[in-house]
Amino acid sequence: MPFDTPLRVELRPSRLLTGFVVLMTLVALLAVMRSDLPWWLRGLTSVLAAVVGWREYRRATRPWQGAVLSHDGAGRWRLASRTGACEGRLAARPVRFPGCLQLTLTDAAGRTHRWFLARDMMREDAFRQLRVRAWLDARPTGSLAPVPDGEGDAEGDRTQVSRSR
Repeated sequence: MPFDTPLRVELRPSRLLTGFVVLMTLVALLAVMRSDLPWWLRGLTSVLAAVVGWREYRRATRPWQGAVLSHDGAGRWRLASRTGACEGRLAARPVRFPGCLQLTLTDAAGRTHRWFLARDMMREDAFRQLRVRAWLDARPTGSLAPVPDGEGDAEGDRTQVSRSR
């Protein structure tokens, strides 16, 4: 569905996702320390869990600093970040949950990219605009029909059709 104006959203690291990574790392460390493994294996596993947690923490925060997500109005999406840029079209309907959105795109080479975007990664109004733009962009041209139950929306589409009498 063509749009009159392009959409440009500046992204920042998500505190929610970063907090989740830190929490899961701490849970893993606690589980290893409370296990009945020999002391040397607990120590080795703890170091490994800490290294993996640190790597995932950096992965969750660094690429999003200064990242920009844009939609040109004609169906092309682009994500430019410090790790490079990716451009493509929606390959599937967006998966929408309260507070987050997953976009699945296909680039010109046929590769699939999945972007998981949390509400706290952008301004509140930008998140609403992004959800609506992705929802409408995934529909056939000119169609405003609701998505069938169980497809594309964890909240369920609340589109209502008015009936004339």
